[in-house]
Amino acid sequence: MGTKKATTTTTPTKITFWRLVLLLLGCCCFLTTVVDADYIHSYSVSIDFGEPLALAQFSDEIVGSPSITSVFLTALELGDDLDIHFNATLSAPEVTALDALVAAHLPFTAEEKICRQLPDADTDLTLILLSVGVLEAIPTAPRTYRYPTAAALAAPGLLRADLSVINTGAAVATVTTQTGGTMHGDTDVAAGTSGHFRYSVTNATPGAEAYMLLRIA
Repeated sequence: MGTKKATTTTTPTKITFWRLVLLLLGCCCFLTTVVDADYIHSYSVSIDFGEPLALAQFSDEIVGSPSITSVFLTALELGDDLDIHFNATLSAPEVTALDALVAAHLPFTAEEKICRQLPDADTDLTLILLSVGVLEAIPTAPRTYRYPTAAALAAPGLLRADLSVINTGAAVATVTTQTGGTMHGDTDVAAGTSGHFRYSVTNATPGAEAYMLLRIA
């Protein structure tokens, strides 16, 4: 009686295919790491920041900076390290602006999270200021407070938000728009009164951004 010969089934095609997939994945991971490394800026929280880090606020400050046009992706705090990710390599002026934001970062107090006082000077309203929702103006002479450009408002995807301006100063506070913005209603907030405004992005197409600024009350 003969002995049945053991048979072995091999699948060389599948083995080759999966090895190729793993090789490609490894290459992609390596290339991604190399490329991303050029877009990450790292800081020491304890050394580079003069005050405790408020990560969400600092992220808003980056987004609201008119001097940084590269798209901010995320900021990751890992122990004492802060890694800031962008979609492209920052230019020298952008690096300078980012360094300045780090040095000037000052977390909001509990009161400032509810109402932030504006300087007694003509001021560009950043996204971080708009995010507070209530601003106090203290003008000793007529002052102008300018909303961001339409491009700046559309970039982070914040398509509509309200803002109240309380004028406790001695002169008029004027709220205006910048490039791409159209004002509807009275721009002036008289001394001792308040004004309520709402912006609404009407076109978020890059290069054609537009918004309306409405005086509600």
